Amino acid sequence: MIYGRDEFSKGELNNIVSLHCRELGKKDLSVVLGVEVIKKFYLMLAHTPHGVLFINKNKEDITSVVCVFNNYSFFTKEFKNSILKYIIFHPWKLVVGLPLILRTIFTSGIVPEEFSNSHLGIIIINSKFSSSREVVLNFRRDIKKSFLYLKEHGHKNVWGSTRDDNRKTVAFLEKNEFKSIGGKAGISFFMREL
Repeated sequence: MIYGRDEFSKGELNNIVSLHCRELGKKDLSVVLGVEVIKKFYLMLAHTPHGVLFINKNKEDITSVVCVFNNYSFFTKEFKNSILKYIIFHPWKLVVGLPLILRTIFTSGIVPEEFSNSHLGIIIINSKFSSSREVVLNFRRDIKKSFLYLKEHGHKNVWGSTRDDNRKTVAFLEKNEFKSIGGKAGISFFMREL
């Protein structure tokens, strides 16, 4: 579900994907796997009962994105199945992304099983607007809405992760009461009570 919307226009989807690639950068596995995989992720998230997507816009520009999952395991399984065909026909994506894929595999098991489905996923503030008070306030409101959404689904904790070199996200999580629960292979994991 897109907060307050039923579906993406083609232009909106392209804008979200462009923002995602620009802000997450070439070190992110999703960016390595490519635009089609990222599009599939957002389209699935917009229509799944297992998560929610909050998007803020300023005219035509996407200013922030927040996604959260109430059943992360199920969404991830559906997503992997949906992109398998794409990966099979683009095997070079696996070769290019192999170090990042291995890093993802090696970091599993850090989040306690009982909290694994309550996940704060991708969070993005468009760097063009990061000094705008209104954009930052809207982004923070969406983070709070995502926590309320999880509480409504019976969750008591939420976890998130980021690359160690993504200092802005690490600082954001720490500032918002997330505590480190460990790290491995360049990924830091955080959790907080709701």
